[in-house]
Amino acid sequence: MLTRRLTRFAAALGFVSAAMMGTEVHAQGITTGGITGFVTDVSGAPLEGVQISITNATTGFTQRTISREGGRFTLTSLEVGGPYTLEARRIGYQPHTRTGITIQLSQSSRVDIRLEAQATQRA
Repeated sequence: MLTRRLTRFAAALGFVSAAMMGTEVHAQGITTGGITGFVTDVSGAPLEGVQISITNATTGFTQRTISREGGRFTLTSLEVGGPYTLEARRIGYQPHTRTGITIQLSQSSRVDIRLEAQATQRA
């Protein structure tokens, strides 16, 4: 009976001690980077609805977005390094490809895209 009480007391004391000890937590911080920019036509007018994808040539990871009002696009949480290939497509415009992009740690690099009009065929 006394042994059981001592065991319970020791367990309770252990829990209280553990609760009173401060545990130090370290945040891992930012481990990625990104790209932001604008899509325009050759006259400089912003283009919305452009499909943009970026692919890491080393890992094959691909992320996609669509340009918003004013032609702005953002690709975040990209693994640092590369090389990356960026592709932009929209009906009525020639596809645009840019290779050799490197992502910097906790940086958002600016990459602007200019699309040229392309003749479309009617079926």
